[in-house]
Amino acid sequence: MKLVNEVLLKLQVNTPKTKLVLTHDIDNPEDNFRFWPEVARMEERMGIRSTFNVLTEGSYPLDHGWLDELESRGFEIGLHGDTHDIAMGFHPLDKTERRIAKCLKKLNRKIYGFRAPALGISENLLQSLSNEGIKYDSSIVINFYHKGGIDNCYPYKYPGIDIWEIPLALQDSGLFKDRQLTDGMALRIFKEIYRIIEKFGGTMVFNSHPNHIKAHKSFYMNLLDWIKEDGIETILAKDLVLSIA
Repeated sequence: MKLVNEVLLKLQVNTPKTKLVLTHDIDNPEDNFRFWPEVARMEERMGIRSTFNVLTEGSYPLDHGWLDELESRGFEIGLHGDTHDIAMGFHPLDKTERRIAKCLKKLNRKIYGFRAPALGISENLLQSLSNEGIKYDSSIVINFYHKGGIDNCYPYKYPGIDIWEIPLALQDSGLFKDRQLTDGMALRIFKEIYRIIEKFGGTMVFNSHPNHIKAHKSFYMNLLDWIKEDGIETILAKDLVLSIA
């Protein structure tokens, strides 16, 4: 599978070793919110840290004490929008920018990254994020299991917009919700995709949701075991971008 086309090859960030970025989108379902602390504990026991992307107007309370605690324990807080509105980025630029600014004011902390609700990214949304000081987006998918994805596994910067894109390689919703895979099959696919990206020294972003992890706990525990035992390097998305910016 060809992962790098001629144009994006020029934007390649040379990294000596493949990086794995783990992220979680905290959407509206109750289990997404309620199982969130357990996901953090599972990762912490393995010495792994990840990024939790939150909604500021979702159907769960935005607990600043909990967000402070997560950050103090080495996790990253990212923005997933105000509500899970796929149309967020498809309004006029000024309206989108006001919504982003309101989200950041409510979070009241330094936010480096963003993932669009339902991956509904747009040029206006990217420009709004950049104008409000966001450093990276991770809403563009790699062409593995996603229709309309790109053939690139490296972080790249948008021409004319001061923001990095860290392409998204795989989501648990694609494994369990869309394809109804067993835990073993899902783990095998994850490893296959990682090994492909590893050949190019690229970055693999895996996004999961606490409700899917709760339903497929053995998958995630075995994944974390494999990451630890295989010596795979994990990195927070913000630290990746800060290291190359």
